[in-house]
Amino acid sequence: MLRLARTTADLLARGLRPGTKFGRGEVAALLEYKSPTSGAFNQRFADFRKYGIVEGRGDSMQASDLAQRLAASTPTEYEEALKELASKVPLFQELIGRFKGATPGDEEMLSALMNITKANRMDVQAQLAKIRNLYVD
Repeated sequence: MLRLARTTADLLARGLRPGTKFGRGEVAALLEYKSPTSGAFNQRFADFRKYGIVEGRGDSMQASDLAQRLAASTPTEYEEALKELASKVPLFQELIGRFKGATPGDEEMLSALMNITKANRMDVQAQLAKIRNLYVD
């Protein structure tokens, strides 16, 4: 999620201006992908769409309001945009619904993640700190 936010800010810094129309090829070039049809680029671009970073279709796409706020110069605007981005991720939607915005303890978070993801305890523990930090922030 943080990588998506940083990539969005980077795209806007490299030349995708708010309100300017662009196509997949321009995004691929700005992100230094060799082809706008490569599997890696398609996955990255699908994430942009899924999480509301770009709007439109074909050569008439543009950066969303969320994308512009992720690239904002003020920490407050960025933090609010990052929270909005997190709320679009199914795992975080589930955690927010479960904990009602409260900060759970490590064991409570571990148990919730195991129940949600159906992953084993060791796999969840390996990712717990990262997920917890993203949730708390």
